[in-house]
Amino acid sequence: MEKAHKILLTVLLAWLAPFAASAATLYVSPASGSYGLEGTFSVNVYASSLDQAMNATSATIAFPPDKLEVTTLSKEGSIFSLWIQEPTISNADGVINFKGVVLNPGYMGAAGKILTVTFKAKAISTAAVNFSSARVLANDGKGTDILKGTIGATYGITAVAAVPAPSAGTPEAPRVSSSTHPNPDGWYAATDAKFSWPVPNGSTAARLLIDKTPDASPIIEYSPPISSWEMSDLANGVWYFNAQLGNTSGWGAITSFRLRIDTEKPSRFELTEVPRPDLTEPKATFVLDAFDSLSGIDHYDVSVDGGVPESWKDDGSHRYVTKVLAPGKHALAAAAIDQAGNSLSANAEFVIEALEPPSISVWTSRGGASPIIVQGSTFPDSQVVVWIKHGGEELSSAETRSGADGKFTFTTDGGLPAGAYQAWAKVTDPRGAKSGPSEKVGVTVVPEAGIAVALASPWAASLAAVLLAALIALGVAVLFARRKATDLKRRVQKKAQKAILALRPAFDTLQKDIRRRIGALEKKKGRRMLTEKEERLLEQLKINLDAAKSAIRKKIEDIKRKMK
Repeated sequence: MEKAHKILLTVLLAWLAPFAASAATLYVSPASGSYGLEGTFSVNVYASSLDQAMNATSATIAFPPDKLEVTTLSKEGSIFSLWIQEPTISNADGVINFKGVVLNPGYMGAAGKILTVTFKAKAISTAAVNFSSARVLANDGKGTDILKGTIGATYGITAVAAVPAPSAGTPEAPRVSSSTHPNPDGWYAATDAKFSWPVPNGSTAARLLIDKTPDASPIIEYSPPISSWEMSDLANGVWYFNAQLGNTSGWGAITSFRLRIDTEKPSRFELTEVPRPDLTEPKATFVLDAFDSLSGIDHYDVSVDGGVPESWKDDGSHRYVTKVLAPGKHALAAAAIDQAGNSLSANAEFVIEALEPPSISVWTSRGGASPIIVQGSTFPDSQVVVWIKHGGEELSSAETRSGADGKFTFTTDGGLPAGAYQAWAKVTDPRGAKSGPSEKVGVTVVPEAGIAVALASPWAASLAAVLLAALIALGVAVLFARRKATDLKRRVQKKAQKAILALRPAFDTLQKDIRRRIGALEKKKGRRMLTEKEERLLEQLKINLDAAKSAIRKKIEDIKRKMK
């Protein structure tokens, strides 16, 4: 067996020897074969350029027109992406002409297919197919001719088929399988190949060969026959493992098992974002354009912000659209995966801008068990989420929708207890774009008087809360005093009087703050026309100030009356 392996290695080295030299070679494969008269057979034209990338090739292939006729030319699987001159045939003159270009970065490899030519055998003879002229230009920006030589082919044309039908009683074609390259239609990055097949009883020998052509006759013989075989360090490209079994009746049919190898990552991957006229658009679109000269791009693995990669198949548009994303900075990572599993990665960063937040223009309450009402404006037909917060506790959040005019109203299910509150809102438009939180609006709900005082100043809202606490304390003191003796009542009266005296300066400060804001708006009104929002705020401040004065006055008078 060791001797047989050495013979096989010698054959392979002899086959590859023309391509081991520097620069480029053009060759026809298979280099020989025997075919039946009036039958057809196909050959491939290849380029080999192992140490320098080639960019363009032009050639004329000559064949004897009295012995061969070209029936078809196929460019399928060609390394050329641009044809300067489409392949042409002249069966009268016996020539094939072509000029093609491999776009940047060019082609490097031992078996870059250019064309597939199908001949028809016309006469019993020997027919030579050779290059009459050829050039191979380097991808060096200078157009350097790097062609070192060409290799033609010679084919025998006989009166019968080149591969006779197996004699009766000979073994069937081996049922070959591969544990390393199981799918003949798939691509693999493994360069070591393993094959196996069952050997039927009565078999006396096996012949094997691994070659670049499917119809090459096996020449390495094993007797007794073996049932498995391995080959290491195969080059990139398409290979065929050909196997045949023999017995005392002769050699049986040949099996040709194809394996395709690609160990190179894609040669190019461009990842660019498609410009968004509106940066609040919550979906970003990217162009993913990769190229793999051998097995081709199979799919892309794409992830956003370090998430689980999504397997994405290109529909030909090269455009990948993200899901809806929140405002902020984002990162997209992608890998172009070829059919053998080799990959090339690229990354991009992008920003989704936030929508303008909603504007809260009205914030009212009747106090007690009455509902709280929040009104404002934002984008039309959009989802609005409103939050209401009391101190450090978020009391509630609920969704509502803006109308076609952008106006929205949120009403609580019931009233809120007396105290100081804040309200704010966020919006999500029909595209899914989101805003940040709006400006927080403060409000103090006063019991019994039936009002809510809206304050733009956080300090004023805190002061209102102090006033509220004082009022509640006074009310509790009065109720308690009515149940006690006269001497206790007098003491409570004194405390109530002190509370009233302390309450008045605080309320005076509150009035000054509100009046100052009213005065500022009045001055603006004297210089220019106020905006709709400013007019509403001015009116609301005046209403709130009058209501607060009335409520505080009524509460003090009520306390005094009850103390008498």
